[in-house]
Amino acid sequence: MTQKRCYLCSSGNLENKGKIGIINFKIVKIIHCLECGSYFADPMPGRDDIKKIYIDDYYYSEDPTVGFKDYLKGSSGHLRDGKYLGRKLLKIKNKGNFLDYGCGTGFFLLGIKLSSKWNVFGVEIPDMAVRFANKVLKILVKKGGRSRIDFKNSFFEYVYCNHVLEHMSNPAALLKEFYRVLKPGGRLFLGLPNGLCDVSSVLRANKRGEIPHTGQPHLFFISPKILLKIMEEMGFEIKKAYTRKLKTGLQDLGVIPRKIFKKKKKYNPERSQADKKQVGKNKETEINYELYKNRVFDIINKRNIKSSMAYACYKNIKKRMIKIPLSMPLGHCLEIIAVKKS
Repeated sequence: MTQKRCYLCSSGNLENKGKIGIINFKIVKIIHCLECGSYFADPMPGRDDIKKIYIDDYYYSEDPTVGFKDYLKGSSGHLRDGKYLGRKLLKIKNKGNFLDYGCGTGFFLLGIKLSSKWNVFGVEIPDMAVRFANKVLKILVKKGGRSRIDFKNSFFEYVYCNHVLEHMSNPAALLKEFYRVLKPGGRLFLGLPNGLCDVSSVLRANKRGEIPHTGQPHLFFISPKILLKIMEEMGFEIKKAYTRKLKTGLQDLGVIPRKIFKKKKKYNPERSQADKKQVGKNKETEINYELYKNRVFDIINKRNIKSSMAYACYKNIKKRMIKIPLSMPLGHCLEIIAVKKS
């Protein structure tokens, strides 16, 4: 064990609980803090390791150990959800500054921009995503990966961070940055896996002799209780906190069985290089933006993503029905809405 103290509570009461694969099948330990109940990877990946994950191929990778096979396929849903949130933002304030930390290729921000008068900004690590959002979608997205967010103090009325915190090597430092860039009274939305369920699936796999690995490695498994405590100590006021995806959470805990999925195809470097050339990219050239522009307009013009009352009603009903209180944290996804105290 290389880490002597917990990253979140500074306790030295730690124990080794299991193993997980994080980058190119590199195996690291999972350390459990007996004081706060959280789990984290040990050793944490360094900057060179992080660069191996968030490469230009991250959003269209044929390598199962890195990123997504075709991230743009889900962009219509991101755009639609952005439009929905944009209409909700107008109820909070007519205009404001909105930050999506971990914005991907920017379609969620584009949806907000199209359905509201808010100014939208993003932060992302892969260069491909930063260039794509700036050049094609005309949205200001800055390069991430640093300990400090590149915006001035008290700049945003709303900060949105969905399923990013668990990938960070220092989530407490990132929360402090959110607090810094938020205006007094500004809102923070946090979405992340419920650490109690998320780590359970990993430890259960270890008991079966398996070491799980994904292209988007989780470095922290944070319990809802300690996360809320950290946020309140920083000066956030918790407005809402709940979990979702009960079925997945129960599968994580081993209460109900998972579906049996087909095995993924093995990574073939030669095939991967051929596929990159087909989408207009290789080591010497920039991404073929004209090819992606056509896909962008196809996504925007799809009938099922246009603003509609039917989708808004569906979204509201679904969210109300699936919220599980933290007194019974069985859902796979944890969502928190907090406000920076004035």
